[in-house]
Amino acid sequence: MLLRTLFFTAFVISNALFGQVNQDSVFKLVESKTNAMPDGVRVSIAILKDGLPSYYGFYRNKGRIEVKELSDAYFEIGSITKTFTTTLLAEMVLSNKIKINDDIHRVFPFKFNKRTKVSYLALANHTAGLPRLSENITPCLLKNPENPYSEFTNALMDEYLMNEFKVKRKQKYLYSNLGMSLLSYAIERSQNEDFEELLRKFVLEKYGLEAIGYDLKTTYPGIGADGKEVANWTFQTYKGAGGLVASCADLVKYILAHFNDENKALALTREQTFLINQGMALGLGWHILRPNDEQEKTFWHNGGTGGFTSSLGFKTANQTGVVVLTNLSAAHSERAEVDNICFELLDLIK
Repeated sequence: MLLRTLFFTAFVISNALFGQVNQDSVFKLVESKTNAMPDGVRVSIAILKDGLPSYYGFYRNKGRIEVKELSDAYFEIGSITKTFTTTLLAEMVLSNKIKINDDIHRVFPFKFNKRTKVSYLALANHTAGLPRLSENITPCLLKNPENPYSEFTNALMDEYLMNEFKVKRKQKYLYSNLGMSLLSYAIERSQNEDFEELLRKFVLEKYGLEAIGYDLKTTYPGIGADGKEVANWTFQTYKGAGGLVASCADLVKYILAHFNDENKALALTREQTFLINQGMALGLGWHILRPNDEQEKTFWHNGGTGGFTSSLGFKTANQTGVVVLTNLSAAHSERAEVDNICFELLDLIK
C-alpha cells in the first residue's frame, strides 16, 4: 500500500515487436529482476503499444522462471487503488455532486479538532499536510500486524477527526494513506451511500471492470518479506487508499479508458494540480513523471501490501503503457524491482 520513492496464451498473445520489446527481451528482463526473489512469486505483465495490449506471465519455481498464463489472475493492487478513489471524485465533480475545492468538514455532523480544514483537492493530490497514517491506528497495527488495516473503522476515524486531526504543512507534497482514506470517507458521507457501492456504479460498471473489486479473492497467496505465504489484507475505512484486488486484463481496460479523449472524468484526474519538481507533478491521485515533456509525460502509481507489489504507468501521447502485478510483499528486499520492470519496459516501448 505504501508508495516507494521513485529513483522506488501462455506467454504472450501477440508476437508483434514493441520497439525493442519482444518475448525474449521481456523474459530476460523478468529473469534478471527476479533472480533474488523467492519461489512462488508470480509476475503478471501487460504491455500496451498504440492502444493494443499483449500479456506476459511468469512463475518463479525451484529457482527458475517459468512461463505461466496470468492475465486474468487476481492480485492485491495496494495504492493503485488511490487512482480509482480519485476517479470517483472526478465523476462526482463533473456531475456537480461535489465541488472539488470545498472543505470536507461540511459533510460531517461534528466539528473537526481545532476546526482543521482540508479540501477534497488537497486530499486527492497529497497536499493536505496529513501524516501517512492517523495516530490512533497504532493499537490496530499492534493488535493485528499481519492485517494492519482490518480493524480501523469509521468510528475510529470520527474519533480521530474530533480529537486528534491536524495538518503539518499545507501545499507541500506529503504522501498520505490517511488523506486518501479520508477522501473516500468524505465522498461516502457527501452522498449518504456506501463508498464501495458508489465506486461500483460510477467507475467499475462504467468502464466494464468486472475483475476489480474489494470482495475478490486473490488467485494466489501473497509472499511475505521472509519468502513465506501470508494472508490477504482486508480494509474498512482505509479501503479507499489500498483495498482493491484486480487482474492485469482489467487494469488494461482502465488504461485504455484513459486513451479515450472524450472521457472527461479521467482527463480531470490527469490534469496537473501540483508541481513537486521538474521531474514530477501531481494530478488527482496520479504521479505525473516528466510533466513538461508532452511526448514523454507518464502517469504512474505503484502499490504494495503485506503480500503483493504492483506498478502501473502509461503515456497518453502515444497510447503506451505497462502493468506489473506480483504476489511479492512490499516489505520484501526485492520489492523495488517491480517498479524497475515497469519503468524499463515503458522506456523500451517506442
